[in-house]
Amino acid sequence: MSRAYALQTDYNAVVMVYDYYPGAETLMARHFSQPPQLNGFADPFQDPSIPRPYSAQKNAVLRQKNALMPEALIWGYIIQLSGVLRQIHAAGLACRVLDPTKILVTGGSGVQSGVRILA
Repeated sequence: MSRAYALQTDYNAVVMVYDYYPGAETLMARHFSQPPQLNGFADPFQDPSIPRPYSAQKNAVLRQKNALMPEALIWGYIIQLSGVLRQIHAAGLACRVLDPTKILVTGGSGVQSGVRILA
């Protein structure tokens, strides 16, 4: 996350100021990058180019359902991200995309977006 400031000096300069959140990770890295825990099960169909029989597709869906995020956590993210959108729209701006690689998760479920509104 950065903010740009124009300095009033003898020369024109722009200074980028970055916020630092120790231990933060992106929403993508926290919830969507890790392969599901298979509990010692070796999946012979890990390669996406290999066609899966129906039974392997069904098992993959069942394994994914066991690794779902808790509903309270999802609602927390929705509330925080809708607050970000509300701030963007209140400033008369538009948000084209909320990319999970640009959203930082701090602590338990705190969200920091890369969006800054400068008035």
